[in-house]
Amino acid sequence: METNTSNQSTIPAITVLLKADIAPRAEAILRLHGCLIDKQGGQTLITFPFGTTRHLIPFSRTRADRYRITLPDGQTFKQVQPRDTVYCDLYIETIVVARNDKGQSSD
Repeated sequence: METNTSNQSTIPAITVLLKADIAPRAEAILRLHGCLIDKQGGQTLITFPFGTTRHLIPFSRTRADRYRITLPDGQTFKQVQPRDTVYCDLYIETIVVARNDKGQSSD
């Protein structure tokens, strides 16, 4: 398990690297939940906000590791990381409605 919960300056951020650009709707969801997105040369680097956790989902007999990424607000993603590349696939598992500090939906 990786986590970014103690000293922000000493714990590396959880990031994933995608081989291609991401869909505009997916990008909007990521940004809404505090993720930083850096697109360069056909690749997309996503940096998750401080407090994000990543847990290995045990799967035997596969060529890829699978992780559940949980943001501090409860939004979850599944990361599928093939063992022979630095690139991964990222899937939205749940959609959590972001709320402002008054408890109102931002939609």
